Amino acid sequence: MSGLSSNRTHYFGLLLASLFTVLILSLPPVNAASNSNGAGFTIRAEIPDNQLDKSVSYFDLKVHPSLEQRLTLIVANTSSQARTLSVTPTNAWTGDNGQISYSPNKNRQPTGHNNFTDLISTGVNVELHAHEAKPVTFVLKTPAKQLKGQIVGAFYVTDKHAQHPSSGKNFRINNRYAMTLGVNLQQTDSLSLAPDLKLTQIKTSTNHYQSQVTANVANTQPVMFGEMTVTGKVYRRGNSHLLYETTKKHYAMAPLTSFNFGVPVTKHRLKPGHYTFKLTAKSGKHIWHLSRHFTVTRQTAHQVNQHVTVQHNWTWLYILLGVLGALILIIVGYLVGSRRHPKK
Repeated sequence: MSGLSSNRTHYFGLLLASLFTVLILSLPPVNAASNSNGAGFTIRAEIPDNQLDKSVSYFDLKVHPSLEQRLTLIVANTSSQARTLSVTPTNAWTGDNGQISYSPNKNRQPTGHNNFTDLISTGVNVELHAHEAKPVTFVLKTPAKQLKGQIVGAFYVTDKHAQHPSSGKNFRINNRYAMTLGVNLQQTDSLSLAPDLKLTQIKTSTNHYQSQVTANVANTQPVMFGEMTVTGKVYRRGNSHLLYETTKKHYAMAPLTSFNFGVPVTKHRLKPGHYTFKLTAKSGKHIWHLSRHFTVTRQTAHQVNQHVTVQHNWTWLYILLGVLGALILIIVGYLVGSRRHPKK
């Protein structure tokens, strides 16, 4: 596990690179271009003495049981108008795109472990005049028992009232800017705990009018890790013939969280039957080979397929028609030539 320990700061730094980076939150969730005016505010951490890595700008703290500590952020309004900023503690969770997220999401919080939001005081609203900066202090209280692994979260900052409307021909988007300042808590200088993955559930669904088989992949240990390559394969049960396959790279997982990994059902609709899902994941020296049987009933296949649009490949038909057309032209040309030049 020494390889994982040596890369802890590297992974956490990459995954919290959103510090001082403006994120765009769209309401409703559609893609939107960045507003050139920017967020209009900044955040930074006042690094305490128990910071593990002094070179990083997020909170990377070594804590101990029954600790009570104040964590201070400096929030600054860089615009020429007054702002009210919402500063909210959040838990790290893993999105279905295989990336660690720090946006508020009650449905994707870690389970069976102390969450960051359980240990920190509640969020606050901060009123700032134009070009004003203020300290915002939260109280961290760790439990009396020994902490295992990592607790990972963030301070999530948004402008409470600002919305920047964008419009197109048939839509309107209200953009809100957000920033995150990461927090990592652990009780040892280095981590010796290895991540462990499990397949917890297999489902069928549709994505962009295409059916897919989705496996829920859970990190069962309180440790974060990254640079993971994941391959999912679907077989008929008891048959080695590969039906569907997909591979994704550069995935990462927050402690004690899960994500849904989808394998598209290509070329045709999902058929009822008994299947096996096999997943291979690799992160550094850690490799997992997981499998789970699942069954697709006729009812499930019907429900999924009614929302599916099958893209047919007519290439061979076009080639065949072209060849037949050419043969017909040759034959017609030969017959016409024979009539114009009768044998003497």
